[in-house]
Amino acid sequence: MADPHVMALLERTMGFRPVPGTLNVMLPGAFTRGSETEYIPASLLSLDWQAATGQAGYWLTPVLVAGLHQGVAVQADEPHYPPGQLEILCGVHLRTAFALSDGDALEILVLPRPFDGERWIAGAVIHDGEGRIFMQRRSADRALFPGAWDIVGGHLEPGEGILEALRREVSEETGWSLRRVVDDLGVTTYTGEDAMERHEVDYLVEVDGDLSAPRIEERLHADPRWVGRDDAMALLDGSHRSDELLRPVVERAFATLRQT
Repeated sequence: MADPHVMALLERTMGFRPVPGTLNVMLPGAFTRGSETEYIPASLLSLDWQAATGQAGYWLTPVLVAGLHQGVAVQADEPHYPPGQLEILCGVHLRTAFALSDGDALEILVLPRPFDGERWIAGAVIHDGEGRIFMQRRSADRALFPGAWDIVGGHLEPGEGILEALRREVSEETGWSLRRVVDDLGVTTYTGEDAMERHEVDYLVEVDGDLSAPRIEERLHADPRWVGRDDAMALLDGSHRSDELLRPVVERAFATLRQT
């Protein structure tokens, strides 16, 4: 997989330059490919690629590795390729970065792939390590969900990926820096007051910085606070339409925190 044709294609397709070499992963069951998976036929690599390798192409799925690094899970389109086998390419050498040995566990989360014309939001449920999450109130003059309680997050900018947007929003809205994604809390699709459809992907995350002193965007937010589950549910009391969208996300976040 270190072939320069493949590496160049991956860089154009996934937006990062992979480190030569792969990390081979065998899942207990078949890997499920979804709408985020892109198929690359061998004809895009070279005219004789299939004849030389026996591979008709590759399925590429964007992933987040160990909550830190953007990568791609690669599966070859060839006879008898194990359905649970993945080759992970990343911007760092994973075996070295995590001191991995054969058989070690490695957490992999599939990243959504926004398509042209879609509006996507990356949301962060930030936790403090003590069973609480960070919430803030949207200002009353916001066009979308004014006055509602919210988590950290915002729209992807042109050309921006999910992980890039998540890092940027955490920094802009709190002054903290994203340390690690802990869990994928799912994708919510909804239509706002402006009649625009949006897809929001939310993550439970850890951050670095002074958790007692968030630097919020006062023009956009107010009343920052750390809350436990009961207080979070009390804030999301149904006063705003967004409460019914956010409550399941927050519930999933607290369910993950109870398991860790």
